[in-house]
Amino acid sequence: MAIINGTSPSAVLQVLLLTTAAALMPQQLPVSMATNFVVGDILGWGIPRTPTFYHDWAMSTLPNGFHTGDSLDFVYASGQDCVMQVTVDDYNTCNTMHPIQSWTNGPGAYPLQGYTILYFISGAPGHCAVGEKITIEVLNALLV
Repeated sequence: MAIINGTSPSAVLQVLLLTTAAALMPQQLPVSMATNFVVGDILGWGIPRTPTFYHDWAMSTLPNGFHTGDSLDFVYASGQDCVMQVTVDDYNTCNTMHPIQSWTNGPGAYPLQGYTILYFISGAPGHCAVGEKITIEVLNALLV
C-alpha cells in the first residue's frame, strides 16, 4: 500500500466514507412544538365537577406540562363567565377586585410566554369559591 502525504489510502478512504455518511444523515435540529390547551378539555371553563377539577386537569398535562409558545384556550359563553389573571394572594382568596387582566368575551386564547407561574380565576360570582380557578406553571420552550 502506498502512503500519500504521510496518510495511508485506507485512512483517507475511512475519512471520506465517514464524511459522506454524515452528510447523508438527516439533521436533528431542536424544534419547538407549541400546543393549544383547551382548559378543562370537554368541560371548558365553567363551574367544575369537583373543587380540584382544574388542578387535576393541569396535572394531567405532565410530564411535559405547559411551555413558552403554548396557549391556553378558555372556552366559555360570553356574558355567562369570565377569566381573570390575578396575583397569588387574589387567587387564594378568590378576590376579583384587582385583576391583572380580565376577559369577558369568551372563548379566548392566552399565549404562554417565558418561565412564570400564572393564576387564573373566574370572575363570575361564586364560581372561584367552588373551584373555578387554575394555577399554570409555564416552562421554557419544549424542544423535541
